Amino acid sequence: MKMLLVAVMVLGTSGAALAMQPAKEQTVVSVSGEPHDFTVERGDVVRFSPSAPAGVAVQVKSSGPIRLVRKARVRQLVDGEPMIGSAGVEYEFSTTGRGKAKVIFTMQGGPVPKPKTVEYQFTIE
Repeated sequence: MKMLLVAVMVLGTSGAALAMQPAKEQTVVSVSGEPHDFTVERGDVVRFSPSAPAGVAVQVKSSGPIRLVRKARVRQLVDGEPMIGSAGVEYEFSTTGRGKAKVIFTMQGGPVPKPKTVEYQFTIE
């Protein structure tokens, strides 16, 4: 019985120690209105939330040492209620090496008759 108790204590505390370790990777979120160059580290995740009106098709192209790992629909809540016009899509890219990377969002359709392009460039160190 003592051995079982010691095993449970050791396993329980090692799990708690793992839970308190800081994350080795970080997520970089570009939130400014205008695209700008920035720098991230290899292994980081870079997240973009292009702003587009409802009914607009968004195409994404990327180049460089990155790959799209997640596309998620997002909606924001205030006091448990959805905000009007807050639904959107987030795109997360994983960095796979060092160098220059580029992500291009092209929006068209609905209230955007001519294609609108937003380009982000960043360096991975």
